[in-house]
Amino acid sequence: MTLTAGTGDISTGTIGGTTGLGAVTINSARNLSVLDVKATSLTQLASSGTALYTGNITTTGGAGVNLSG
Repeated sequence: MTLTAGTGDISTGTIGGTTGLGAVTINSARNLSVLDVKATSLTQLASSGTALYTGNITTTGGAGVNLSG
């Protein structure tokens, strides 16, 4: 799953639910608000405002979590 909002905001509840997803990549967003994430990996490439993860982040792959932006 790839999310791209450019200069817009991303606000979502749970990503991946009980089953989980493959790789989740957030390409760009101004402000980011996410509850829970369950995926093989989570990569955040860019956020020009605030990035807020308020729940659990669960990854099952070797890439894990990479919050670089």
